[in-house]
Amino acid sequence: MPLVLSLGATNAVLQLVQAAVGILEIVFLARLGLGALAGASLVFPFLALTVAVSQGAIGGGIAVALARALGRGRLSDAGLIAWCAVLVAIGFGILTTAVMLTFGARIYAAMGGEGDGLAMAVRYSSVLFAGASVIWVFNALLALVRGQGSIRLATTVVCGGAVLMVPLSPLIIFGAGPIPGFGIAGGAIALLVYYFSGAIVFAGVIFGGRSLVRPPWPPRLSLPLVAEILRVGLMSALVAASTNLTIAIVTNFVGTAGVRALAGYGAGARLEILLVPLSAGIGIPAGVIVGTNLGAGQVARARAAAWVATAAGFVMAEAVGLAAALLPGVWLGLFTVDPEALAVGTKYLTTVGPFYGFFGAAFVLYCAAQGTGRMMLPVAGALARTAVAATGGALALHTGGTFLAVGIGMVVFAAFGLTGLVLSIGYAASAKR
Repeated sequence: MPLVLSLGATNAVLQLVQAAVGILEIVFLARLGLGALAGASLVFPFLALTVAVSQGAIGGGIAVALARALGRGRLSDAGLIAWCAVLVAIGFGILTTAVMLTFGARIYAAMGGEGDGLAMAVRYSSVLFAGASVIWVFNALLALVRGQGSIRLATTVVCGGAVLMVPLSPLIIFGAGPIPGFGIAGGAIALLVYYFSGAIVFAGVIFGGRSLVRPPWPPRLSLPLVAEILRVGLMSALVAASTNLTIAIVTNFVGTAGVRALAGYGAGARLEILLVPLSAGIGIPAGVIVGTNLGAGQVARARAAAWVATAAGFVMAEAVGLAAALLPGVWLGLFTVDPEALAVGTKYLTTVGPFYGFFGAAFVLYCAAQGTGRMMLPVAGALARTAVAATGGALALHTGGTFLAVGIGMVVFAAFGLTGLVLSIGYAASAKR
């Protein structure tokens, strides 16, 4: 328990600060008007998806592969994993850029974007996703740092970048003196500067010979190690994608009520997206602990870490959900004062907030399953959650029950993951590999 909670608390600070960078930027962008807030709300699920997949899914595969190699004492494999991680990140970054620049405008329009909101979304998205490889490489290097247990280094770099963003983001968005403002595109530029600066620091530590991982020179790749990263990472990507797909689907439902309703739901759902880094604060170290201990053959210790982390994940997320349900205006007031937008956001938080604990537990269970390499139940639970939210939301669209379906979907997600832990699926088998 002390190990899980101490690493989890430090990593939670890292995750929340990194998420706060995105939230803070939206606060600045909202000062450009309702169109900018609606446009940012359309893009935000896909930015969150990119971060979630690169950091928690593929990044989780990188961290777990490294943790297992270190647990087994295979330091040469650990060095090779560093080069494999960078290669995988660059490849996925290029793919992300191609998809979003080609289809972004059509996706945002299909989600209900129109007029000024759609134009703002396209402008923001084009700049941001042109630099998608920077986001991917940053999170791959962050995964390497976490996988070797250097959580304090990771937290220092992320917090330092966040401090940089406080003056940088409004400066680039609004301008000052001789420096021109770039409007909504300036928010994207500021984010890319943040990720690029952090990637330089991490690369200097990992490839400069100042970490436990020692990448070989000249660079060498290992296809079996790439396959190990992708085996866990791609399955995990389905979980990350389902979370953001659920929000995108509900966004589409809400978007039929107009731009004010869309802005209000976007402000409320941004707290749900914040649950991912909060839960990952506990879950990611738990996955590393599980993977390291299974690599060393300590099955009972790995299982105990998963139980402690799951309970902690539930308590933290439920506390956030109940606070949001009781005081929705505290959160929503950061983004808008429009009465209609506030009404929609309040309805979302009071309905879904009490279910947040189930999402927290489910996400931690998914991270722990990464450590075992057996991802079928968490993936099935995530897809079932999306199906419940989408189907129930569609049926309840005209009866006001769309948001209730989102909460029920979180319960379903948790039930699948908990079944896997109760049955200890993957623990003994993973330790033998």
